[in-house]
Parts: sequence; C-alpha cells; structure tokens
Amino acid sequence: ELLKATEEVSNIGKTGEELSKKDEELLAMKKRMEEQTKEDQQQLEVMREQLQKHEEQLSKKDEQLALLQQQLDSESKKDQQAETVKKQLSQDLASKQNALDGKERELEDLRSELESLRADQEASRDELDSLRKFKETIQSQEICSRDAAELMEDLKSGVEALESEKLNISAEAEAMTLPP
Repeated sequence: ELLKATEEVSNIGKTGEELSKKDEELLAMKKRMEEQTKEDQQQLEVMREQLQKHEEQLSKKDEQLALLQQQLDSESKKDQQAETVKKQLSQDLASKQNALDGKERELEDLRSELESLRADQEASRDELDSLRKFKETIQSQEICSRDAAELMEDLKSGVEALESEKLNISAEAEAMTLPP
C-alpha cells in the first residue's frame, strides 16, 4: 500500500509538473492569443479605416454619378429641345418651300400672261400699222378725189367757157353773114 501510495504521490507530482507545464503552455498560448487578438484588432482597425475611406470614395463617386446623371438629363432635354426646334425649322422650311413653289407657279403664270400680252401687243401693233397704211391710202385717195373733183370743176368751167366762146363765135359768124 505504501508503494502504491508512493506511486500515486509520484504520479500526482508528475501530474502537478504536467499541469504546471500545461499552465505555462496555456499562459504562453493565452499570451500569443492576446497578441494575435491585438494584431487582429489593429488589422481590423486598419480595415475599418480603409472601409471608411472606400465608403467616402463611394459617396463621392455617387455624388459625381448624380451630377453626371443630372448633366445627362440636361443634355437629353437639350437634345429633345434641339430635335423639337429642328422639327419646327423643318416644318417652317417645308412651308416656306411650298409658299415659294406657289409663288414660282404664280410667277410662271404671270410670265405666260406677259408673253400672251406681248403677243397681243405685237398683233395690235401690226393691226395699227395696217390701219395707218389703210388711213394713208384713204387719205391719198381723198386727195386724188379732191384733185379729180377740182379737175372736173376746171373742166366744167373750161367746157362752159368754150361753149360760151362757141356761142359768141356763132353769134359773130351770124352777124357777119347778115347783111348790113
């Protein structure tokens, strides 16, 4: 029994030594874990700072994106307005082109009418020239008729004078043939 008890005490001593070693190991492990935890906390703090910086950068990028979206919306509105103005100008141009085409047609009609009037005027001039020539012919005939009438009058007067002279001569001849 004594041997057993000695053995047990010896075993307890060994166990105590083992426990002491284990305590040392546990203390060393605890120290390592505390150091690791400290390092992990430092890394975590660094990561938090990096995360905060990333969040700030993301926030700035979101603001930039919002500004870009506003600019894009503004440009889109400007594009729509420009398209509207372009359509309006296109419609105005088409309307003015139609009006211009109408004016050109009117101008062409007026040109045709002017050509017709010129042709009528030319015909009127020709007719007027013909009428002038006819008038000149009539005036010439009137002059000839007056001259002929004057000649007839002169001839009548001459015939009458001759007849009067003839009567005078006949009377003188009779008077000569009568006895004194």
